[in-house]
Amino acid sequence: MSDDFRQVSYEKHQQYYQTTEHHGAEQYRDWFKKPTADFWRHRRKLAFIDPLLENDNGASWLCLGDGRYGSSTMYLQWKGAKALATDINDLLLKVAVEEKLIEKAEVQNAESLTYPDKSFDYALCKESFHHFPRPYIAVYEMLRVSRKAIILIEPKDWIPLPLPLRYFRAFKNGIKRMIGKEVHDLEKFNYEDVGNYIYMLSEREFQKIALGLDLPMVAFKSFDDVYYPGVENEPDNDSSPLFRKIKSDLQKMKWLRAIGMNGYNYSVTIVFLEKPNSQTLKEMQEKGYRIMELPRNPHLSH
Repeated sequence: MSDDFRQVSYEKHQQYYQTTEHHGAEQYRDWFKKPTADFWRHRRKLAFIDPLLENDNGASWLCLGDGRYGSSTMYLQWKGAKALATDINDLLLKVAVEEKLIEKAEVQNAESLTYPDKSFDYALCKESFHHFPRPYIAVYEMLRVSRKAIILIEPKDWIPLPLPLRYFRAFKNGIKRMIGKEVHDLEKFNYEDVGNYIYMLSEREFQKIALGLDLPMVAFKSFDDVYYPGVENEPDNDSSPLFRKIKSDLQKMKWLRAIGMNGYNYSVTIVFLEKPNSQTLKEMQEKGYRIMELPRNPHLSH
């Protein structure tokens, strides 16, 4: 990838909120109190990191790509953390600070952070990794500025597919070829309007990153999410047809997964720079995390 392409990507992301319709700050002022379907979705995702927040109260957090009014930062502050919202574009972050939704915000390029090593206890990237032109550079930057762990909450790579679904897709692609339709080996190639390829999380890649850096532990929590336009203003109860549809779709995804016809579409990935305490690990296991204690590099002194 050329430097020109990368710079174009940065510029387009910097201009994103100026050129795209977005919801006003009034929607987020009482974001944690409003029983909306969208709040239900985001609270559900962020609740997976509650064991870290509740067992390390007051820890410092860096939030990357939190440009939509610092909504992740709001949640962390609500839970008692000291959190800093950052994004390559601070248009909406300024509004959030002025409205006292968050305490502080800064412009930062996730691929080139300006903070010294080990400046924060934790770094969180929620649903922004897949927008970065060079996301794995951002991951190493997160690791550099963190003392305890980095957390990513992101769409999950759909490869490898469950075996029954592989057979089904192979059959479907065979039919397509017979009737002369185009078939891509990887089924789909996703790009955003701003031009970048959409990266999705691969658990194995993060396990290898941790092993390569001689880190002690990784943890993964897979789950499903469903989004429909309009959820931002829908109540999170059965009076909302849209909310009922989200809950129904999540149940269908669970049933399909049970018969091997579907995989999870989201993942929480945690790379630990130091092992958490036993209470944190216990609560993570209760939330369904797959925790992997990694072998240390035998050629290094510990």
